[in-house]
Amino acid sequence: RKKKAMEEKEKAAEKRAKVRAAIDKAHAKWVEPSSDSLTLLLAVIDFERALASGELRESFCEKNYLHLKTMVEIHDLHNQLRHLLETMAGESNASEMEVEEAADVVASASRAQVQGVIESPSPVQKIMLRQFIVASHLDRIGRLAAASTRRHGRLKYAPRYETNERRSGQEADDSDPDHLLTLVHPSSVLFHAKPPPAFVVFAEQFKTSKNYMRGVSAIQSAWLPTLAPSLCSIPKPLSLPIPRYDGKNDRMLCFVRPMFGSCGWELPIQEVSFPECVEKYKWFARYLLEGLVVSGFQNYRSFMNAQPSLATKDWNIAKVTDVVDALSRKQIATRKQLQTEWQTNPTFLLRNFQGWVRESKRKEVALAWPPADVPEHRGVVKKKTRAELELIEKRQAEAQEQQMDASSESSSSEEEELTSDEDEERAELFS
Repeated sequence: RKKKAMEEKEKAAEKRAKVRAAIDKAHAKWVEPSSDSLTLLLAVIDFERALASGELRESFCEKNYLHLKTMVEIHDLHNQLRHLLETMAGESNASEMEVEEAADVVASASRAQVQGVIESPSPVQKIMLRQFIVASHLDRIGRLAAASTRRHGRLKYAPRYETNERRSGQEADDSDPDHLLTLVHPSSVLFHAKPPPAFVVFAEQFKTSKNYMRGVSAIQSAWLPTLAPSLCSIPKPLSLPIPRYDGKNDRMLCFVRPMFGSCGWELPIQEVSFPECVEKYKWFARYLLEGLVVSGFQNYRSFMNAQPSLATKDWNIAKVTDVVDALSRKQIATRKQLQTEWQTNPTFLLRNFQGWVRESKRKEVALAWPPADVPEHRGVVKKKTRAELELIEKRQAEAQEQQMDASSESSSSEEEELTSDEDEERAELFS
């Protein structure tokens, strides 16, 4: 009798294994390695295509090992959402943007229905869909735990995650019954991911003998500051890599290491818009003087008595303070803001900038103020060979020696008699 029971048990186990293998084979064509949700979406798209082609839904679900009632509910919900969009597109009180967006979606859905084909999402659309999931599940973010390969019986290599619901300061230890380290469920496509993603979003979390998460999608940590700004804290900008001016989008950028959630998860270094602080105006002043913001400042480089990089030093220098304070008072840190101010106040920054110019050239600068801007000339600097740079340095040293030997009056006259070629060479040296 015991032998017969054992044989029946083995047969049942073998039958279950065959069914499991058949299910895995049927579902393999829908597997999206980055997301359980996208895997389900691909199955739904095939279901809709089968219905459009006239195949019986019972037959499709049976051969593909899908739950008929669930698939029918999804189909009905899809039709209900499409009907709501059609209604929105026809409402007179909806905004113009809402009507246009709804009309586009309805038109796309109608074409798909007529043609009997629903297109699978493109790689870009898949990324956007995962971002939508993150935006709607901000309280269900998981970060890969350090001890993610700790032995758990047959789940020896199951990825383990700490969730952003975890209490601050709580130790990630199995001896703590309330810990929130969670394993990816074996049914997830991410269960065997190698290497496991550093951050995930999940649809639900449940507990049996251990904590599990289902409906898991891999995400990029760089999405979190944008999609969840209220949950991210931006600390002081990093000194390296140095901040930069984005001329294409006319904004100041800096590098930071954001913190996410109440647990203070440290995210990788990211480039973000420069937060409001005095450093922002220091770096904008530097790039303005270098001619990267307004190209006309490049014409003054040969007249300047100091390098623009002086603006970002920690030293307390009057001419730096004058320019930075003028920009910060008006909160000007873009080309557009600066040009708008010049339209109402053409002499803005003139007095402040004259502190950076040799006295003999200040009148010339004032006559051409505000500087003209030629977009294709911004930041364009002609490079010199090493020999040319050495020659320029030699000539400049000789000019400085002559100025030291001459009186202040003769020195002033000599500066005015400098040739345009020498001025250009000095500009290149400063560059």
